[in-house]
Amino acid sequence: MDFFQKMSSDEAIAIRIAEASCGSKWKHSHATHLPELKEKLPRYAATFDKLGITDAMTSIEVMDHIKANHVCDKKACKKVFRALTDGEPAAAAAAMVGKCVVTL
Repeated sequence: MDFFQKMSSDEAIAIRIAEASCGSKWKHSHATHLPELKEKLPRYAATFDKLGITDAMTSIEVMDHIKANHVCDKKACKKVFRALTDGEPAAAAAAMVGKCVVTL
């Protein structure tokens, strides 16, 4: 349960909302829909600030920021998924060290 609670934390949800605000064309630089989503979901406004995601960022900047600062690297991600597959959620949570808020 601890692992799944971590994956449903305000930070993890805010990361997913920020990704969604970029639309389907993440590789094209354009304004995000983050300001509108922050209006609809004000609970997460402070969390975006905490994570360093701003309204002024383009879609590419948001995705680059998320990948560089909040996603587990491939090695940690493999450990997380291996532990989940083996039915060891505590080991999965322990594998998410440092900057990991979400997995790939």
